[in-house]
Amino acid sequence: MPLLEGFHIYGPNFHGKPPVRMELWLVYDRKAVRSVTHSYAATGQTKRDGFVFRDPTQAQGTLLGIVAV
Repeated sequence: MPLLEGFHIYGPNFHGKPPVRMELWLVYDRKAVRSVTHSYAATGQTKRDGFVFRDPTQAQGTLLGIVAV
């Protein structure tokens, strides 16, 4: 689960904040989203670690499930 790993590792290790507690996971159709590039001013890094819907008008129909942790 590399996508979720960042919430637990980066908060404490890089920001000195406690891990983000994830109680609900929204699972979307992988074909309905695409990755986007973010630039982080604090570190000067550019990463492809965000996602947007390919068709925002159809976002509601792409939800496959909700997982309660």
